[in-house]
Amino acid sequence: MMIRKFLAAVSSAAVLAGSVPAVRASAEPLPPYPLWVPSTYADALHFVNDYGAVRTENSAEWQGIVCVVMKYEPAYSLVLQDIVAQGDAELLSSSTFVFEWPDDSMLDDPKYPYAHITYEEQLRDLGLTEDMRENGGYRDDIFFMVNVYKVSPGGSAQFIAMNGETFVEYTFECDGEGNVAETDIYSWLPDCVTEYEAFRLKYPTVSAAHGYIALCTDYCGDGGYQIFSEEEGPVELFRSINYHEVGLVPMCGGNDRLIKLYEPTGEGKVHMDFTQAQEWMIGKEDPISEYPGNFEIAESDGGFQIADLDWWKDHDHNTFYKDGSENGGDFYSLTVPETFYDEPVERAVITNMRYVGGITLPDCVRDIEVRGCPQLSSFAVSGSSPYFDTYKLSTFAGSALFSKGLGELVCFPPNYNAEKISLPKETTVIGRGAFRDASGLKEVTAENVTEIGEDAFEGCTGLALYVSEESLPALKEQLGERFFSDGNMLLSISSYGRKDWNYYCALTDEQVLEEYKTYRTETGMPLAESYIKNGMIYNDIVKDTNFELAYGTIDPHFLLFTLENYTDQELTTADFGFPEEAQVEISSYSSGRCVLRITDDRYESKSAYDLMRRELTLYNSGSYQAYSKENSQISWEYLDFIPQLLPGDANGDAKVDLSDAVAILQQQALPEKYPICSSCAYMADCDGIGGISGKDALAIQLADAGLFVLEGEFPMTEPQ
Repeated sequence: MMIRKFLAAVSSAAVLAGSVPAVRASAEPLPPYPLWVPSTYADALHFVNDYGAVRTENSAEWQGIVCVVMKYEPAYSLVLQDIVAQGDAELLSSSTFVFEWPDDSMLDDPKYPYAHITYEEQLRDLGLTEDMRENGGYRDDIFFMVNVYKVSPGGSAQFIAMNGETFVEYTFECDGEGNVAETDIYSWLPDCVTEYEAFRLKYPTVSAAHGYIALCTDYCGDGGYQIFSEEEGPVELFRSINYHEVGLVPMCGGNDRLIKLYEPTGEGKVHMDFTQAQEWMIGKEDPISEYPGNFEIAESDGGFQIADLDWWKDHDHNTFYKDGSENGGDFYSLTVPETFYDEPVERAVITNMRYVGGITLPDCVRDIEVRGCPQLSSFAVSGSSPYFDTYKLSTFAGSALFSKGLGELVCFPPNYNAEKISLPKETTVIGRGAFRDASGLKEVTAENVTEIGEDAFEGCTGLALYVSEESLPALKEQLGERFFSDGNMLLSISSYGRKDWNYYCALTDEQVLEEYKTYRTETGMPLAESYIKNGMIYNDIVKDTNFELAYGTIDPHFLLFTLENYTDQELTTADFGFPEEAQVEISSYSSGRCVLRITDDRYESKSAYDLMRRELTLYNSGSYQAYSKENSQISWEYLDFIPQLLPGDANGDAKVDLSDAVAILQQQALPEKYPICSSCAYMADCDGIGGISGKDALAIQLADAGLFVLEGEFPMTEPQ
């Protein structure tokens, strides 16, 4: 009602200007605003997408403030010139932000070498690309007004601002201690895209929410589709809102977001039927989707209470359901809410979410079922979760979901970036449906697993499962014939051809190279001949970590690891999975990283083959993975060897001499025949001039003749 009166009274900008409170006098300096208060155009743009038009703060520094952000567009800028505030609200500041293309004046200035990074970040923040500047594929007519108010303790305030294309009234109450709270319907009803997405996760498509019957759905408005509704019973439409993301890039295609609220008008049963269809389809073809609902309205404490007659009849209590085939939405990441349909969530059922790549679980969830999520690549839980842990089974992939303590694999992400994995030594159970739809997985080593749940490998084909010889008979019975009919194999670890530490240490150089070739052939992995030159293996390709550093530049005595959730320094080498006979000591800790020193005299040589022996041993012994210690939750992950980076070492042999100058000259003359790997190229570029040239070779010759000492990354600005 207030909005209607306001709009009827507005006839010019002057009328509105008189209703704005005066800005607070500058005699009393203000502390810095909270970081979420917009201070740039990009901040304001993100604000309206994340919070809508308003947000409050009740911190010690800023108690009782309300920030109101209004987006202006040309059609409305002449009508509404400011935010209207009434009641006990003091205006602290008012700012207007107009779109300007990010400053590119310093991009070519050598005094600002990182200007391009800032420039590109500003473009991304606004959703722009450089091409849009030429073709005009953006809007420059939007601007924002940002007002910050303080509501008096014990007072109240009302603000009228434009949200999208609608004038909206917001009301706030401030208690005697100065804490302000929103009291209008938008205290729970979304007024922006982010809040809409959160609401859609907490309620079914058609639900009884906060005393209303609510429809929350996406629909293809650009395709000519609409949401048609039929209702029977004592209800009437109260409010219908479309939610659109604010941006500078004109949106083409995509879904419209809609919430329709129906308020009770009396007691009785209500049937709702919503359909998504084009108008011509009505009565001629089936709609693209249908959302029915049945409710019962009863009087309660002078108002109405709405009971859902269908939902709990078909679904379990305390369970979060999200099915992409039933208006689940195109989520790219999904955070399970702590409540669903006003009940605390203990279980999550997530199905047919075709785009979701990551799932985050709150601490309250104790059970989860995932189906039909082909892009899922990682899980996340908090460290305080009493039910779950996450664990990286591959260095360059996401995290799988385990029970607390890693005893059971709960869910392996189907889109995991690894063809072969080894389960942690703590894992004894592969849970129900744990590897469901993991069609890209080719090999699983489960050394200590003694129990496999129903449909654990549903959707897996051509997979080799390696288990201990003792567990093999019982696990074969648990898997059933279906597992083998899909071309999968159950094998004992001994059949995998594992060899111990001493075996690899006793091999000659030629034998190690043959072992490598055999290993790659048996596992079906490409041989990568490009990394084998003159009988030397140049890269750590057994684990496909794609290091470009030649083995000749690596000190084999050191390995670097990261300790995740590290809390205890009382670690032993056994915690890292090294065999007892391997002479390894923990050298140092720093910022969550750990350096291990190989003291074994079998590694005095810096040959590539010694390194390869260790790599094969770590891989085949299953110790090339993370470990945890009870309670301390220590885990680690192999990162890289610590290389010796020597300026001028162009051939990667850990020394600088004339052969490095020759390597550079050969590369310059015949780059196809004499390539230099990227890490060696970094060391070869030693003359202070970007890029490898004959001057780098000259600098090395001068150093070899004793006329100059190569020190640091760029020892010379110009060879003399």
